[in-house]
Amino acid sequence: FVSYLLYLALEQVVKKAQSYNQKLQTELAELEESRRRIFIKLEQEGADPTFFQKYGFSFDWVFVFKIKEESADDAFEKVDETAERKVLEEAVKDLHHKKNFQTYFSMKTILSRLTDAKLETKLFFSVQRDEIYCKIRAPPEVLATVADEIDYRVKLDEDKTRYALMKGRPPRWHGRSLVDVKNQCIYGPFDYIYGKFDKDSEEKQVLYKQHKLTRDKESPFRSV
Repeated sequence: FVSYLLYLALEQVVKKAQSYNQKLQTELAELEESRRRIFIKLEQEGADPTFFQKYGFSFDWVFVFKIKEESADDAFEKVDETAERKVLEEAVKDLHHKKNFQTYFSMKTILSRLTDAKLETKLFFSVQRDEIYCKIRAPPEVLATVADEIDYRVKLDEDKTRYALMKGRPPRWHGRSLVDVKNQCIYGPFDYIYGKFDKDSEEKQVLYKQHKLTRDKESPFRSV
């Protein structure tokens, strides 16, 4: 009997979750439709395309800065653990000659570093005006440059990789077919293959899987 009651309770929870999810999907669809109408209107008016219109994504990350009065007496923010405080002290000593922690890692410093990294930001106050929100995004060319520099691995397209193997690179090597004839693995030979990103190689660019973004845009990098 207890098990049956538990089953009924869980069933109600699942139904509520499904109902909430359906409501959320409806609201998201309405939001996307509203945004689509706005972009159509901007295009009809001849306005320059926005970042979102050009690339199919926009701000993907956010920092929140608490607004508080600066304390000249406290060299560091309060930290409960002595070990953590020691790490902070050593970090500041190494970074900038015992400068005030709060001053050194100020919002201005962080925004300057984001700008130096060629990231784009947008700032606005919270409703209570006790916090500052900083939205962050990276243009596609910046993502490609950094991915190339760090040898970031992106997923390869299964069909394009299979075709490239079958085609080969004559006369260096002949094409071949790779088939799991005995079905020894639940994954196909070309599933979940990743390769280092190279922004200057057209030959490799063709193999990268293109993830669908909004407004029919595609990119080897997925939006958050």
